Amino acid sequence: MTQTMDLLGADYRRILEFLLDQEAVGNIVVITSNVTDLCLHTNSLLLPSRGLRQPADWCGYGYRRSWRRSLDDFEQTNPDYDQLKALLARDGQVNDFEYTLFRPDVADNPRLDATVRYQTSYFLCQNYLGHEVRIGVSRPQDYEVLDLRADVRLGR
Repeated sequence: MTQTMDLLGADYRRILEFLLDQEAVGNIVVITSNVTDLCLHTNSLLLPSRGLRQPADWCGYGYRRSWRRSLDDFEQTNPDYDQLKALLARDGQVNDFEYTLFRPDVADNPRLDATVRYQTSYFLCQNYLGHEVRIGVSRPQDYEVLDLRADVRLGR
């Protein structure tokens, strides 16, 4: 999915065109504040089979919680997060970045807590509705559940 696209100084219209183009080819697009890590947009292609939530339920989610160092350490981020932030600051985009996240907690079923490996291309934008954001683009199949808290395996 490697692509080159300079969105760093793009205006709102250019960013929307990019989102529509990506969705048209079947890619998941997530826009997250690069400062607060709050999700600002998720398109309809991020299905619950991948993230346990409906697409609209991601808006407002604090992704820093998923970037935590361990299941019980909510204060420290994992090294993948630090690497992503450094690469974006240096290059403005990162193609096919592989990383792990903790899937959002499922309060009514902690057996679904899991570490998941993802592959996403990230683009830094300085002014998306007044926010510095990172736009993540990935294909629906670009993830793998690595482990679950209760040794329950889910299909891919």
